[in-house]
Amino acid sequence: MEEKDKKGLFVKNTKVAADFIIAIVVIAIAVVFLVEAQKLPTKAKGIGPGVYPTFISILLLFLGVVQVIKCVLLVKGIPVVDGPNVDWKGLARIAIMVLATYLFYKLLKIVGFLILAPLYLFFAICLFGYKSKVKAAIFSVVFTTAVYFLFTKVFLVMLPAGILG
Repeated sequence: MEEKDKKGLFVKNTKVAADFIIAIVVIAIAVVFLVEAQKLPTKAKGIGPGVYPTFISILLLFLGVVQVIKCVLLVKGIPVVDGPNVDWKGLARIAIMVLATYLFYKLLKIVGFLILAPLYLFFAICLFGYKSKVKAAIFSVVFTTAVYFLFTKVFLVMLPAGILG
């Protein structure tokens, strides 16, 4: 057990203090986004533009509160089941995927959904370890085609055509 000062805060373990501060920041960001999401227009039918940001904000708020509770329990000396060690390779894959998503977003209007989406999906499938490249390629093309027709024919939402349009 780490040494405590008279206020009950950890002297040696600054990880708990850092986790607590990050949790408070996440809660604050979640509240700001939740308030802003409520200002977005609503639709009489269907899902409005504020539904997704509201969902993400509530999720972040919940996770921030869980982290605060965990830190408070640790400060009080109550043992908390901790998760596994950090998987740095997994985090690197996630960082690469975030970069790929950003590139997908930036190139979507230029290249077009029908060309870029299967490449992006194939890359994601392979990045996270699926072995069969042929099955991944087939799935990527079939899934992208299904999404394209669902959006353009059922939802009547035009997706970026890019160089094909």
